[in-house]
Amino acid sequence: MLAAMARCAVLLGLSAVPACDAARLGRQAQQHGLRRGLEEGAGPWSLEDAAPAGAAGPARLRLDGATEGMDDEGDGPLALAKQQQQLQTLERALSSGAEDDGQAGREASKVIRSKLLSTLHGAARKSGNVTQELKALVADMRSGITQQHSASAGILANVMAAFSRCLTEKGKADVQLKEGSTTMESKAAEHLTCRGQEKSAAIEKSECDDATAAQQQAKDATCAALESLKKDPNTAAEVCRSSGVAEDYESWLGRNRDHFIRAAEEFASAKEACANATRKLAEQAPKCAGFAGALDQKRAACNAVQAELESATCSYDVQRVAACAGYGTCWAAASATYNKTTPELAAEAESRRAQDRAAMRIGCLLRSFDAADQETAIDDCIAKEHVTSPLDLPIPGAPAKAACAAAVPLPCKGDFLNLRYGGCPAEAAPATCTPCMINGALSSQWVVVLKIGQDSTLGYSSPLWENDELLNEDSPIDQAGNAKYSTYLNSPFKSIRMCIGSPDSNCVEHTFDREWHSAKELFSAGYIRDPTLDGEGILGAFAPKKGWYQDCPMQRPGFNVKCKDSNWARFGFCLNCQSQG
Repeated sequence: MLAAMARCAVLLGLSAVPACDAARLGRQAQQHGLRRGLEEGAGPWSLEDAAPAGAAGPARLRLDGATEGMDDEGDGPLALAKQQQQLQTLERALSSGAEDDGQAGREASKVIRSKLLSTLHGAARKSGNVTQELKALVADMRSGITQQHSASAGILANVMAAFSRCLTEKGKADVQLKEGSTTMESKAAEHLTCRGQEKSAAIEKSECDDATAAQQQAKDATCAALESLKKDPNTAAEVCRSSGVAEDYESWLGRNRDHFIRAAEEFASAKEACANATRKLAEQAPKCAGFAGALDQKRAACNAVQAELESATCSYDVQRVAACAGYGTCWAAASATYNKTTPELAAEAESRRAQDRAAMRIGCLLRSFDAADQETAIDDCIAKEHVTSPLDLPIPGAPAKAACAAAVPLPCKGDFLNLRYGGCPAEAAPATCTPCMINGALSSQWVVVLKIGQDSTLGYSSPLWENDELLNEDSPIDQAGNAKYSTYLNSPFKSIRMCIGSPDSNCVEHTFDREWHSAKELFSAGYIRDPTLDGEGILGAFAPKKGWYQDCPMQRPGFNVKCKDSNWARFGFCLNCQSQG
């Protein structure tokens, strides 16, 4: 028996016996009651070619001691049987724990089997102390598991930190928005105050103008009275004639003297009144000119403040849209990473816990082989509940997307005029409003989200309709070409407008009965039927020639429309007969 073993590789399980008669070895083992143990050992713990064929001496592996100087069981098949029994104990414990841990445990068991088997191979080749090497392997495995756990915790921290970084950047943008809002509100208050001062100046000028008008009337009246006193001396001399009654000369002289004295006094008084009225009117004119100049100056100043208010409002809105778009893009990226990474981290954490439990079971069993009462120690190991809570990796929920700053009424629309200019006094009306300019074009309450050129870049099947990628986001909106702006991802809306040829003309609009969070949400939602679509408006915008289409009612009107023969539309309907809808 010993001679045969000296010429063969030592096997833990019967998987290969180079240069030996396996049947003869089996018969020899049976003589010592070992056949059943060898047969049961064949399997996952088998070592192929553990020692080179033709080795000078037996390479006897032991789980409870060194390779040289066998224990009291000797150096024969009984020692091998004991080793085999201990390996089978490890196998049963590992398999039992794997079933308890479910799929993760089974996967962990495979990993540990592989590592243990590799260690046994190595120990067999170098005639090492298997027990100590296995203990070292378990320690290394648990150390590696801990390191992997720390690495996963770091990855999770980075995933969650991405949301925090988004909020940090949003916070910085919000500070700037707060400054913009403060400037806007300050200009609004300054504008109202200025218009109040303009009102006072207007009232002063108005009162001066009223006084001037009154003095003009007085001057006209007094001077007209003077003019009425002026007579042709030849005609006026008629008064000198005697009245025809007996009138002596002295009486005639007295009467004419009194008449001309009264006439002279009346004329002098009227002349003085006319002169006084003319002087007062002349003195009033410079005063009113001063009031008029002050009013013009104040009105110009108020108009300048109004322009600053409108500009500050437009600047605030540009900042707000940019901040919202930046945060939306950042949050979407963080959320995508979270959704991709956290399930992987959770699965890895579960696998590590299963591996750690298996490693602890093996470590416990290896220690039990040194116990005085091995059977009791082994039972205790199998029954023991191993704690893996230090390897727990709690994954917090993804933070909800923070709300963007609310939109403000933009210049020249009704709500802006009511909000900002509704309090202006009638005597100090605001100047003509100037709308915002965006990318060199006049703005309205509409926000451009997408620009489609005359190629297939943004055709129906383009992934850009449903993903978070942007396209030529700095392209001016009034320049032909393709572009997908950040507003496509983060601008909520209830109304949508499609314009053909230019951003503000040849358009058709549609209003929903609900608010969409973004254009991406709408165009990722699948077919949405909406029979209230303005079919005539769409035809008018595209202006197809008569005869180019069948004059039928709209088929499948709405959004994300697919009809037969690859007739697809993101916003519109199929204009064919019902049988082809």
